[in-house]
Amino acid sequence: MNCSSCGTQLPPTATVCPKCGTPTSSYYYGSGESPYAPTVPAAPYNVSQQPPSTSYGSQPYNPYGPPQQNPYEYSIPPVPPPPPNPPRRSNRTGIIVGMGLLLLILIGGGVFALLRSSSASSTPSGPTPAQSTATANTVATATASVAQQNPYPPFRGTLALNDSMSDNSKGYKWDTGTFADGGSCGFTGGAYHVGASQKGFSFGCNPEAVTLSDFAFQVQMTIIKGDQGGVDFRQNNTSGLVYYFFIGTDGSYQLFVSNGKTNTTLKKGTSSSIKTGLNQTNLIGVVAKGSSIDVYVNLMHVDSATDNTISQGLLGVVASAYTTPSEAVFSNAKAWKL
Repeated sequence: MNCSSCGTQLPPTATVCPKCGTPTSSYYYGSGESPYAPTVPAAPYNVSQQPPSTSYGSQPYNPYGPPQQNPYEYSIPPVPPPPPNPPRRSNRTGIIVGMGLLLLILIGGGVFALLRSSSASSTPSGPTPAQSTATANTVATATASVAQQNPYPPFRGTLALNDSMSDNSKGYKWDTGTFADGGSCGFTGGAYHVGASQKGFSFGCNPEAVTLSDFAFQVQMTIIKGDQGGVDFRQNNTSGLVYYFFIGTDGSYQLFVSNGKTNTTLKKGTSSSIKTGLNQTNLIGVVAKGSSIDVYVNLMHVDSATDNTISQGLLGVVASAYTTPSEAVFSNAKAWKL
């Protein structure tokens, strides 16, 4: 006989199916109840006991126990929360980066300065001989250029005479010799000496190669005998006309024009610019432009005059025996053509 529930072959005396536990007809027959009774049969065993396994799965079947979870139940996994927003970058990061770059720049500048200092220290200090020579030549040229500039207004002109007057080698043809009227000219001791021995007369000596109209002229003079000396200019040997500018050992000065017989005074006076006494060196200067004549002593303006008697002629240096025989020593003559 087979089980009415699971179809398992039942033993002859079985009252329940050994496989599914379903009561067989023998169960009902033994109890005297009809197998077709509608009432629910009493449990043939203690319900507290674990029912036999149904072998339908890994977990035993228990019709009286708690409900089993459906192994095929579909469960929706929980939705994970959205990721948090990334942290906002702080401005401090930019500041730190900027400070780092600045530090690198400072370090690089320091290294460069150190290397440059080392390179400079390895280079011999001071100018080379060639540089020293070039510098000396430049300074000498600049000094010479300044020395040759016209120091008198209008502070321009072309240098036409530049002579230390130590000899006659420059080609200016200074007069030399002793003359019948008691005058003399010559180079002695590295300077040019002019003498006038006849009282009341003056004697002038000229560089015969220099004739000028408008000019600035200067020369150093030291009176070693007598009381007057000075310069002449625009001397005309044909007419005998000449301008004179004299200074005396007493600080006096006189500017006049002469025709060889008479003198016409243009200006005279005294000046504190004149060094007085014998053996005093004074720098005499004259600027003649047209009819305007300005006279200077030691680069200081002494006086001015206007006269158009003579327009051009020779330059020269003069010793004057105004009250007694005189001798004057001259050097460093310069003349600029205006």
